[in-house]
Amino acid sequence: MTHLATQLSALMKAAGLDEKELAKATGVPSGTIVRLLYNPSSNPTVNTLIPLMKFFSISMDQLLGLAPLPLQNQHEENLINKQTASVLPVMPLNALSACLYKNKDDKAQKVEWIHTGYYFPHDAGLAVKVDSAFYYPTLQKNTVIIVDCEKVPQSGDLILLLHKSERNFFIRQYFQENRRQYIRGVTPNDLFTESFDDASMQLVGTIVETHYSYKGLRKSKLKPKDVKQKLIRKLYQYLKLTITN
Repeated sequence: MTHLATQLSALMKAAGLDEKELAKATGVPSGTIVRLLYNPSSNPTVNTLIPLMKFFSISMDQLLGLAPLPLQNQHEENLINKQTASVLPVMPLNALSACLYKNKDDKAQKVEWIHTGYYFPHDAGLAVKVDSAFYYPTLQKNTVIIVDCEKVPQSGDLILLLHKSERNFFIRQYFQENRRQYIRGVTPNDLFTESFDDASMQLVGTIVETHYSYKGLRKSKLKPKDVKQKLIRKLYQYLKLTITN
């Protein structure tokens, strides 16, 4: 087995994915994935490896076995494996506000799901799709961010915030200096820095994963309406807000 096959096999086993599921999630044909796993003479192109690299949020060196995988260095509670991997419904960023405040029963839409290697012991995870180019190039359009609503941010972390009065969600970079908290924009054209004002802003959570190449997985057991209601309850819980329409 090649180094690539070993790494890919470990990643798939850890995330609880088979060849067909990984193909759906990355857009790489299942036959190609089988060849990567079982054909020692396979010679994949960069265009084949990049979707895999981005889906698992690892570097090319890690995928090729030239550097250790993140799961070999992470704390035990965050190891991705079949028992602890999370599967989260994906909500567009621009739809979060309407979902939280309006709480309308919109026409049912198909729900997309994403496998994440991050373990949420208290179901404190959110998957949010950046559905505009506003944060490009740091976060390109259709990137899915995984948010931990319980993780305390550290300097340099990207965070998801709610502006209480304007009722909109947005992404900023968090940092501390002289025991004071600040946030700033995340793109070269928006590096405006301001104090973190918890009177007007609510921390939703810390971004712990980004998936740049993403194709949603389908999960049919739950109806879109039920998924939406569960997401609303989770937002209520972690934002500690009482919402009035």
